[in-house]
Amino acid sequence: MGLFKKKRCAFCDKKIGAFNKGKRFTDGELCSDCSGELSSNWHDTVKYSLSDAIKHINERKNNIEKLKNEFNPDSYFGFRPTLFVDTERKLFCITLGGARESYGDVPRYVNENCDLFSFSQLEDTMISSSDNGIHTLTVFIRNHPWATKLVFRDRIASNYEDMLVVDAELRRISYTEK
Repeated sequence: MGLFKKKRCAFCDKKIGAFNKGKRFTDGELCSDCSGELSSNWHDTVKYSLSDAIKHINERKNNIEKLKNEFNPDSYFGFRPTLFVDTERKLFCITLGGARESYGDVPRYVNENCDLFSFSQLEDTMISSSDNGIHTLTVFIRNHPWATKLVFRDRIASNYEDMLVVDAELRRISYTEK
């Protein structure tokens, strides 16, 4: 029976327990620490191999350099989530936290290593509310190696208002790009 079989992380070789919060791939698993280097927007990792994960982690390192050196947002919308927009370079990213929250001199979008997207990659957005009071903003992305949709969920009414603001601005961007 493979239930209590000892597993090891494919990157760091650390033992993986039965309640691991890491990611599974077609040819191995990552521990929760190594999985933390992956984008939170990369879904369905079980369809990919560990070599795809290594490539992805290297892309994440390039992404953070772009956020630090090339991304210069001139506006932001919402508070939680927050949309940052660089209109000159036609780039955007969305953070989970507030725009004014930072870590010393490091902006939140850099600290979170938010995925950076071009305006042309924005396909559509959708807002929904469930019966149990959870509001969801879904942003659909095209022509991106791992992010096909970004999902933001919250129960707080003021954050729902922020979702509406972010949704409206993304729709405006999408409309001007078409």
